[in-house]
Amino acid sequence: MNTTSSTTTSRKRPHSPPDTEPPASNETAIPPTITPIRALLLHFNTLISGQRAISHVIRKTLSTVLPAANIRQPLLDEHIVRAFASSPAIANIVRQLALRDLTADETARLAECYSRIYYEEGTPLVRLAAGAREFLENVAALRERQEDSGGAGKMAVAVLSNNTEMAEDLLRRLGVRQLVDAVLPSRVARGQAQSSMSDASASVWEQDVIPWFAEFCGSSNGGNAKTLLPEQAVVVSCAAYDLAIAKAIGCKTCWMRKIDPDTEIAVRAAAEFPCVVETLGELWTELFAERLTEGNEEQGGEKQDEGEHMEEMESDYEQETWIL
Repeated sequence: MNTTSSTTTSRKRPHSPPDTEPPASNETAIPPTITPIRALLLHFNTLISGQRAISHVIRKTLSTVLPAANIRQPLLDEHIVRAFASSPAIANIVRQLALRDLTADETARLAECYSRIYYEEGTPLVRLAAGAREFLENVAALRERQEDSGGAGKMAVAVLSNNTEMAEDLLRRLGVRQLVDAVLPSRVARGQAQSSMSDASASVWEQDVIPWFAEFCGSSNGGNAKTLLPEQAVVVSCAAYDLAIAKAIGCKTCWMRKIDPDTEIAVRAAAEFPCVVETLGELWTELFAERLTEGNEEQGGEKQDEGEHMEEMESDYEQETWIL
């Protein structure tokens, strides 16, 4: 797997000469050879397990709106999950499942039913992904050390969601809302049509991410060192379409491959996004292990054990997927 670090990450600065006083810095300080991560943006789908929810909601939606004769038998969970991974829009899911073309009325009824059943019956089935709590707790501990050490300051952490209110509620119910700084929209507001993916990503960045980061830094205008550059942010998602939007603006990206999508999608995504992981433990290693190790070598300290701790929670890892 490739890392999201810059191409200079393999070079280490020489140790200070014996007669030189080492700089006063925390043991986890990120050396200049690695571009600091100033903002970690996690799509909601990376933190939750929603396979049961998605399978139930889509089955219930289809059986409610479409005649039984239109539903392929058997409609397997893996087919539903793979269709959802391609696109969460219900019309696209039906197309992926190769049912049949929909009328305008059916499309509208499916969309309404899909949303209602999802919130009424799907959300109670959602749980945290394996290792999500430990990952967020380890990130919180790292941020505390960053804050103590000064320098570039504490990394900001936000969750991105198509439905921020729903994500806020679920993160609170699952007991991890306090471990992130904010929940931000991952799409432009309705009615603000964009001419291209680049325009859409720029709108989200300028309207939501930049103001939030400026407030996080305690600046009203986000000026000077408190301005967040796209290359200083890492966006993580299970869905390739989320990452394509982030990449268009210049953010670093990491694809969390929780399931095996269609071969065409997998090949295209793997080529487009150089960082690919399957678990939150792997994500920790990709984003932070090298930074911690090089920071410790720079100070002559011992390697941190966060990576080892993240590996322990992989024992109960199972194939999971996500919800909106």
